[in-house]
Amino acid sequence: MLVRSIAALLLLSGCATTPDGLPQDAQTPQTIRIASFNVALSRDAAGQLLDELSTGYNAQAQAVAEIIQRVRPDILVLGEVDFDDGGPQGSSRVLTALQKNYLAVSQKEAAPIEYAYAFAVPSNTGLHNSEFADAPLDLNRDGVVDLQAGSDAYASDALGYGRHPGHYAFALLSKFPLDLSRMRTFQELLWRDVPAPVLPVLPDTGEPFYSAAALAVLRLSSKNHVDVPVQIGAQRIHVLASHPTPPGFDGPEDRNGLRNAAEVQFWVDYLDVDAALTDDAGRRGGLAADALFVIAGDLNADPVDGDSAEAMQRLLDHPRVNANMPPASQGGIDRARAQAGSNREHAGNAALDTGDFHDAYAGNLRVDYALPSTNLRLRNSGVFWPADNDPLVRLTGDGSEVVSSDHRMVWIDVQLPGR
Repeated sequence: MLVRSIAALLLLSGCATTPDGLPQDAQTPQTIRIASFNVALSRDAAGQLLDELSTGYNAQAQAVAEIIQRVRPDILVLGEVDFDDGGPQGSSRVLTALQKNYLAVSQKEAAPIEYAYAFAVPSNTGLHNSEFADAPLDLNRDGVVDLQAGSDAYASDALGYGRHPGHYAFALLSKFPLDLSRMRTFQELLWRDVPAPVLPVLPDTGEPFYSAAALAVLRLSSKNHVDVPVQIGAQRIHVLASHPTPPGFDGPEDRNGLRNAAEVQFWVDYLDVDAALTDDAGRRGGLAADALFVIAGDLNADPVDGDSAEAMQRLLDHPRVNANMPPASQGGIDRARAQAGSNREHAGNAALDTGDFHDAYAGNLRVDYALPSTNLRLRNSGVFWPADNDPLVRLTGDGSEVVSSDHRMVWIDVQLPGR
C-alpha cells in the first residue's frame, strides 16, 4: 500500500531540485535533529481524535505540541496517532489538524513549528482478520469472535491490536522532502515468511498456537515497517520506522512477546542487503550497504529489563548501528527513585528510560529509540524528561496521570558525511 509523495504539492517555483525532482534546500544544515515521540493521542473510537484536534484546545495535544516546539526536531516519528486517509496526499486530516491547531500555534510562549512534509503510515491495527481469511478466525483463542469494531474482542482478533482501523498508527513529519515514491513498506509481510520465524506454541502440548489458516493471514508487523528516504540537500537519510506490539498482555504461549521480538529482529535482518524480505511492492532484499539511516520509533523493547531484551540487544550490537551516546535524562533518574516499586529491581540505567509505566505495568523502561547508522556522525542526543526541579516537568508530570504521554521524546543530532 504505497502513497505518493506530497512533495509535488509543496514545490515552490524556482526551487532547486535533485535529479529525482525533489526540492533541494539552498542550505543544508550542519546537523539534523531526528526524534521519536509516542504521543499517546490514539482514541478508542474512530474519528474521535480528529474531533478533539479540530478544537485547538485539547490539553494533552497542547502539551505534546509544546514539547515538539521546545525540542524542535527536523524529522519526527510520531507514535500513536490514529490513521485516516483523508487530507492531502501522504498526510491525513489528523496530521493536518495537529499541525494547524497545535504545532503552528505558540504553546506557553514556545515558538511555533512547521513541517512541510507529512506521511500518515497505513497500519495493520484494527484490520479484522475476517477481511483477509476465508472465514473469521479466533486469533487469540479466547473463544470469542466479534466483528463489530470497538470491543476488546474485535481488537484482539485484528491483524494488529486495535479497536478500529488505524488505531495506534504512527506517522512522519519532516522539514525535508519525503521521497515516498522510493519508500518501502512491509505492512503485508506474513510473520511465517520472515527468516527463521519463531512462532508461539502451547507449552503443555507443543501444538502451534496459530492454525495454518491464521498463519496464512497473520502479518509480522502489528502496524507497519517502513523505509522512508528523506532528501536532505544532495543526500538521503532512510528513516526506518516501526512500532512493534508490546511484549505482554498474552498467555504462557508468549505470542506478543515473540511477535515483538520478531518485529525488532526485522530491522536486524533488513540491514543485510541480501535479506530474505519481500516488501509490499514485491521487491526482495534489504537496505543498501552504504545507505545513511536512522531506526526510529517506540520499539516496546528494553535491552536490559524488558521481555524482548535479546532481540533489542542484537539490534544495538549490529555493526551498522551506532549505539554510542544513548539518549538520556535526569528526569528518568528522578522518577525511578521517587516511584521506586518495580524500578528497584531494574538493572538498566534509569537515565536511559523513555517510558513512565509506573508499577501498573512494569516500571519505567527504555523502549523508544533513534538509532543512527555508523556512517552518520552522532553529535548529541537526549530524552525530553525534565528533572523534578525543572519548571518544564509540568509537561511530563509525576507519572500519576498522563499530561502529554506516558512516553518521552528521544532525539539525536547527526551530521551528514562531508559536512
